[in-house]
Amino acid sequence: APTYVNPVIAIDRVNPDMGNGMWTGVRSIACKTVSAENWETLYNDADSCCEARLPYKNSDWCKETSLGNSYPGTGKFYVDHASKICVRDCVSGGTLDGNNDCGEIIEDGYIRVYGTTLECCKAELGWKNADLCASESDPSSTGTLQFYVNQQEKKCVQDCPTIGGGSCRGPPKQSTAQLFATATDCCEEKLSWLSLAKCLEATTGIPTAPGGGGGGGGSAKWYVDWKLFTCVKDCVGGVSCGGLKGTWDIGHPSANSCCNMISWVPRDECAR
Repeated sequence: APTYVNPVIAIDRVNPDMGNGMWTGVRSIACKTVSAENWETLYNDADSCCEARLPYKNSDWCKETSLGNSYPGTGKFYVDHASKICVRDCVSGGTLDGNNDCGEIIEDGYIRVYGTTLECCKAELGWKNADLCASESDPSSTGTLQFYVNQQEKKCVQDCPTIGGGSCRGPPKQSTAQLFATATDCCEEKLSWLSLAKCLEATTGIPTAPGGGGGGGGSAKWYVDWKLFTCVKDCVGGVSCGGLKGTWDIGHPSANSCCNMISWVPRDECAR
């Protein structure tokens, strides 16, 4: 006859607990060690029991719970349809909760998980802007840093904390809003009826009085476009121009000194 032992120590035979409440150590159906009735099917290990009798359950969760072990989750992401964001498969305050983004432990095997919030957003919440969705799913996010149009104010604004000043206005109210990597792209696409210089002036708050920038004013100094990891000029429309720099951007007298800020980028690829 088989010997039944505490599952925390070892398993010799296991049988399915069909939710009769005899083992209060689990919240729902799992496999457990207990003396079996004659009609019950026995299995040599928890894996076999979970696979045969509970195939609709998350196999890792079923095995660890059946053994009486703590199951931390996968640390991957799944969609929370109620909140319309992606959350991490982990326990709040547990070993995998490094970003305060845990949802609940996944017990059911049909729920798909993804390596990143962006992958989850694209696959499960395709009606939302994927970058916005990923940012909303990340409690530590400071925004996408991309630009979107504010039609009422006739300018483009940036998705970053308003405390940052300048063009920062926080995220758009609509999760479906179109985002752009630069203010120039946003102005040209969404406010094309305005002159680019006027749109950029409204967006950045920096006057576009004629300067050495070549085409649209600006200081003609070089600054880092952190989205592209490229050095561009503070000007509009001319060679090497990247649009007017924000008040937070550091201006450099030459492309070479600007490239020192992103020294890991090869020099021949650093500047436009």
